[in-house]
Amino acid sequence: MGDLGGLQNPSKFRARAFSPTEEARFFEFMCESFVVPGLTIAANPVRVLGYGVPVDAPLLPAYGEAQLSCYLDNAGMVQGFFSRWQQSVINYNYEPGGATAGTMNGAYPFQVSYEEDYAGRIIVDTFDQAGEHIRELILHAAWPRSIGQIQHSWGDRDKVTLLPVVLAYRSWTSNDIEENTGGVPTGS
Repeated sequence: MGDLGGLQNPSKFRARAFSPTEEARFFEFMCESFVVPGLTIAANPVRVLGYGVPVDAPLLPAYGEAQLSCYLDNAGMVQGFFSRWQQSVINYNYEPGGATAGTMNGAYPFQVSYEEDYAGRIIVDTFDQAGEHIRELILHAAWPRSIGQIQHSWGDRDKVTLLPVVLAYRSWTSNDIEENTGGVPTGS
C-alpha cells in the first residue's frame, strides 16, 4: 500500500456550492453526504462486417446523477439557499386559482431563465487521513434539479433533519484525470 498512499476514507470530504444568484458560498460544513457522479459510456450494438454477432461500439458519455444531503439549520439558511437557487431556474411562484404572486428574478410564473442566470458550480474536495488534499471534482453548469422531501417523525428526537438535493449539471472535471490536449500527444 506504500505506493498508493493508503486507502481513501469516504468521510474526508468538503462540498461547496456556488450559485450565481447568491453572493456568499454555500456553508461547506452543512453537507452530510455527497454522491460523486459516475460516467457511463453508452454503447450501440453493431455488426463489425455487416453480419455476425453484434458487438458494443462506444456512442457517447452519459453522466450519472449527483446528490447532496445537507443538514438543515433552524434559521432556514440551507433550505433557503437551494430554494432560491431553484427558483432562479424557473419561477414557480404561483397561487391556486390562477393568481400570480408577481415576478421572481425578473421572470414571470413558469418562465424559464437563461442558463447563464442560474448555472453555478459544485466543488467537492477529498482529503487523506492526514488532511492532505488528494482530489478536486467540479460540477460545471450545475443547478438543483430536485429538492427532496423532508421527513419529520416523533421518534427521531436525537437526529438532525436532512435535505436531499439532486443536481443537474453539464459536465464534471477532476484533477486526477489528465487534461485534454486536443489530440496532441504530450511527452515522448
